[in-house]
Amino acid sequence: MSKDLDVPRYHDASGAARIAGSPYGAPLVERLAEAVTAHHPEYRYATNLVSTEAAVPLLCFGGALLSVLTRPYNRDEQVPFKKIVGVPPATVRIARITPLDIYVHESNDLAALERSDTPRVFLSGDPAGDLDLWSQLGVQGALAAQRIDTIASAEHRHFLSGGVKALGSVEQVVRLTTTTATDRQTLDALAANPAGIAVAPAGLEREGVRPVGLAAAFPRRLLLVLRRRRDGFVEPAAAELARHALSEAGQAVADELAPRFARLTDDDLGTARAELEGREVR
Repeated sequence: MSKDLDVPRYHDASGAARIAGSPYGAPLVERLAEAVTAHHPEYRYATNLVSTEAAVPLLCFGGALLSVLTRPYNRDEQVPFKKIVGVPPATVRIARITPLDIYVHESNDLAALERSDTPRVFLSGDPAGDLDLWSQLGVQGALAAQRIDTIASAEHRHFLSGGVKALGSVEQVVRLTTTTATDRQTLDALAANPAGIAVAPAGLEREGVRPVGLAAAFPRRLLLVLRRRRDGFVEPAAAELARHALSEAGQAVADELAPRFARLTDDDLGTARAELEGREVR
């Protein structure tokens, strides 16, 4: 590993700054990047939004100027980042995105899933005890004695480790019976497994499955994670993209891409702008 992590390595062969992270954020981030370049030709971006798992490591080792996430930047990433880079990155929310919901097989007679029960299903080590069998959720019949099979995509595994973990009070480990590559594969796997329970974006439809209706419990924000140098300063190309995302023009783009995205609430927008202006930028 190089001793000088402040030397930019995030430019591609053409000199454009790489943006890594979640493919879900691509439509919005690509539009924002194009708009910034149109007004500031000195800032050029190469969007490579193909993997949430690679987003923070690339940022950490200088392979990306900034990363895009659809879930919280979690403690498992914060600790090694600070040890390697020396300072934590700057995280800025830029838009609301489709919330997640819980889905079950259409034959499942589960009446409701309490928000407080969600971490007990998808995480291990809850102080109140893990929920392993369908009978523990009040399900009757042949399914009652079967184990709960948890299903989610790799991207939403990270959400579970952040968003759902926040509902608990201790460090817990995500437990998934099946990890898929896409949300469609998640619902396909659920349709083939009456004992399954899945996490996927709200509003999806697939024969053989039904939503439980917990979308309101899991709001999501699209985040930009901006790499900072050891001196604490954010690179200007990253800051400019974040500023545009939080401008009226940037928020209008989010609205144009509904229902996948929506502008931030006035309170969230005010907070995000204040946080960004409070960052050290050079």
